[in-house]
Amino acid sequence: MKQKMIVLAIGAALAASAAQADVDLMGKEVQIYGKLHVSADSYDIGGTGPNATGAEIVSNSSRLGFKGQKDLGGVNGVWLIETTIDITGDSTDFTARNRYAGLSGSWGQLTLGINDTPFKEMLGYTLFGDTIGDSRNILGVTSNAKKLFNVRASSMIRYDLKAGGFRGSLEYSPDANKTANPDTKNDNNAVTSLGLGYKVGGLDIAAAYEKQDNMGNVNNANANGYRVGVKYKIADLTIGGIYEGLTDDGYGAVVERNAYGLNLAYKISGITLAGQYLVADTSGVGNDGASNMTAGVYYDLFKGAQIYGVYSSLKNDTAAGYQMGIDGHGQVYAPSANGETVKALSVGMVYSF
Repeated sequence: MKQKMIVLAIGAALAASAAQADVDLMGKEVQIYGKLHVSADSYDIGGTGPNATGAEIVSNSSRLGFKGQKDLGGVNGVWLIETTIDITGDSTDFTARNRYAGLSGSWGQLTLGINDTPFKEMLGYTLFGDTIGDSRNILGVTSNAKKLFNVRASSMIRYDLKAGGFRGSLEYSPDANKTANPDTKNDNNAVTSLGLGYKVGGLDIAAAYEKQDNMGNVNNANANGYRVGVKYKIADLTIGGIYEGLTDDGYGAVVERNAYGLNLAYKISGITLAGQYLVADTSGVGNDGASNMTAGVYYDLFKGAQIYGVYSSLKNDTAAGYQMGIDGHGQVYAPSANGETVKALSVGMVYSF
């Protein structure tokens, strides 16, 4: 009986904390929030080698954050500090996520620090974030598995404005990779990113553009990207789509490609059924396209807690080496060779507070 009471008490405490998205420590001046996301994966990376199949326990972008705002008289001071944590113990590093300080008012918000670009934030028009079916399996990466876009830019300055259903963001970093020394060779990875959106009723549309110079701090390794996304909610059904175009401006032909995807989610009685299909067209290299099909079911245990099952299949053309879980998911499943299909089944739990 004593053990049963302890379990019930722990459950009540978790439910109470989950009922509030942000836990106030000093009113709005200091708030704490976080997400614990762990999964058990079974994978097949193609081929017949001894490690072609296997299983992993994975921490998926689990995080802990602190944020706040303070009235300074006419304007508000705002700040945020967010850190990745690994709840499986594979890593003891506390990796920097979004971190900034700034000011906000009726005129908008101005921040400086490290933050996702508006281009990356367009991933909100896709499903299965931080799982094996994360859209970053395809979007923002190239067929040789280079993560060129989906940037969290260091040394950034950003301006955000919301007015009615409209929203806009402009972010610039002269040194997104944060090199140790001042730029003496004109090869810092400079990033300029712009996003615009509009939401009315069940319709949500947005577009973003990003220009990157000297990617990887390689002089004249430049590229551009644009994304258009849409979501439409009808009762319990949400339908979404995204289109991405990447163009080369000195990096190489592998950047020259388009990608697109469709997704839908249907929620009923605490259960969400979801599906997503993404395609990367062939780049200037040739015969290096890929497709990623994902299906999953999520169940709400209580507010802030879910369990899920997700299956994903990533099919590469003969010259392509797209990887599953290359970003967001805590484990990368790379094909055993170009042209192989990567498949995985993941059962996980997400707890947000």
